[in-house]
Amino acid sequence: LDSDGNIVISEHHRIRKIENKPFNSQIVSNSSNYSLTTQSGQKYSGSLDGNKEKARFNVPTGMAYDSQNNLFIVDWKNKKIRKMTPNGDVSSYITGSDMPQNFGNFIPQDIGIDKFDNLYITSSDNQGSCILKVSPQKDILVWAGSCLNNRDDQYNSLPTNAYGANLRFKGLAGIAVDNISGDVYVIDMLLKSSVGGGSYRKGVIYKLQNHMIQGGNPQIQPRITQRMVQHLNFSNNFNAINTSVNTSPSWWGYSIAVDSAGEYLYYAGSSVSQDQSNSIYRINITTGVEETIHENGMTPGFTNNVATHSLAADGKGNVYFTYHDSNGGVYKVDKNSRVTLIAGGKGDARNYSDDGSGNQINLKNPRGITLDSDGNIVISEHHRIRKI
Repeated sequence: LDSDGNIVISEHHRIRKIENKPFNSQIVSNSSNYSLTTQSGQKYSGSLDGNKEKARFNVPTGMAYDSQNNLFIVDWKNKKIRKMTPNGDVSSYITGSDMPQNFGNFIPQDIGIDKFDNLYITSSDNQGSCILKVSPQKDILVWAGSCLNNRDDQYNSLPTNAYGANLRFKGLAGIAVDNISGDVYVIDMLLKSSVGGGSYRKGVIYKLQNHMIQGGNPQIQPRITQRMVQHLNFSNNFNAINTSVNTSPSWWGYSIAVDSAGEYLYYAGSSVSQDQSNSIYRINITTGVEETIHENGMTPGFTNNVATHSLAADGKGNVYFTYHDSNGGVYKVDKNSRVTLIAGGKGDARNYSDDGSGNQINLKNPRGITLDSDGNIVISEHHRIRKI
């Protein structure tokens, strides 16, 4: 034991410390300190553009803000990227008709943005999987992978010798951009595996960096430089990547985020077993040290059948997440693993709230989550965009 009461062990060929910092399984509810306002959309679905009263969404999921406080939204069932201005005007920013020739199907899964306001969008279906890079001038580039008849069904090899569009992925889902280094992190959903009579999905987290490609015309293209997590396990309750608009978004529980300081990479899932789909982990980007900050089952109402849907992280050691089911809510885990219920979590999605504050906040199927420039929490909930 060291002077702080931490346990130090020698294990195999390593010296390891077990910190005297037990998980706090009690939820601290601060919902009375928060108010909920609808930024756009209604309780029912649609696809109309317009002001915040007129606009409609159909299962909005991932979101990202640019430097001008425009919010870009994955409108999943409409197969679009929507843009919402600071005053609430919504437009269809990117659709399938904007794709390059011979692209395949545009099925956006998640979205990230860099400090130069370039968008990074994962698109996956049963034909292929790729990352699109969209400039502020709306120039669209297939940045990595291919969305046309080029899925890679192998996951045991790391394609280190390929660049850009020559990379192959099985089913890209969550994406996050490190705005300090410029690196991009993605979750690639892979094959089903059966262990102990159950089945679950395999996945990996890749780190992509830009590299100079020498030739007649030198180009900068992304290359996979690291497999951050070798074999993620996810509950098999979630749907495979597909083109159907009648199934749930494929990346439920396949969540990833980088904090604003570029210090930690957060992900939800498990590298251990299928029973940990609700656990949240963080990796120190500099040292590679990984730790669990929230364990499955430590939050009342959590089950092994429903996973954390989406993550957002600030630069203060806090990570925010949405929990998607009839007990849907928004939670915060601080750097000491203390869980705070911010909104929802009431277990009655049928009576989800209009705008309000305090203990009256009730949510239905919250999905995406992000933070605006003032640190407010913004979520996509059912068919609405809402601010806490």
